[in-house]
Amino acid sequence: MSLNSSPVAWLGVAIGALILAGCAGSPPPAAGPGDSPVEGAPASSGHGAGECFQGQFEYVDCADPHDSEIISTFTGFDLNTTEGLNDADEQCGEDTNAFLGVDSLPSDLRYGITDDGGTILCYVGFKDGSLTTGSLAGG
Repeated sequence: MSLNSSPVAWLGVAIGALILAGCAGSPPPAAGPGDSPVEGAPASSGHGAGECFQGQFEYVDCADPHDSEIISTFTGFDLNTTEGLNDADEQCGEDTNAFLGVDSLPSDLRYGITDDGGTILCYVGFKDGSLTTGSLAGG
């Protein structure tokens, strides 16, 4: 399954990550609309571009091994709608290519989106879950 081609699949991944992160005790991103938090959802964690995480949003220094890096943040997309998911996915895809300095996503990488209390986090990592250190930035 190619998650970067199926925004609906990403919604399931985001919800699953939220549930698993809650069980693990780490602060999960809120599952809600891109432009306003769901009532009762936690406020934004304040995480943003240039930060790295391992597993289910366990934030680590980018110099340490990690599987994903946040490359951009944005608002204004309702992730509860297909149109909002598609638009956010498209925005993240464009941001990812610009971040990597490429015209199209390399086959060994994947990108994803998640809602963080009203701010959408766009992140990139290896499809196979390989760990890296430093940044994947290329341009």
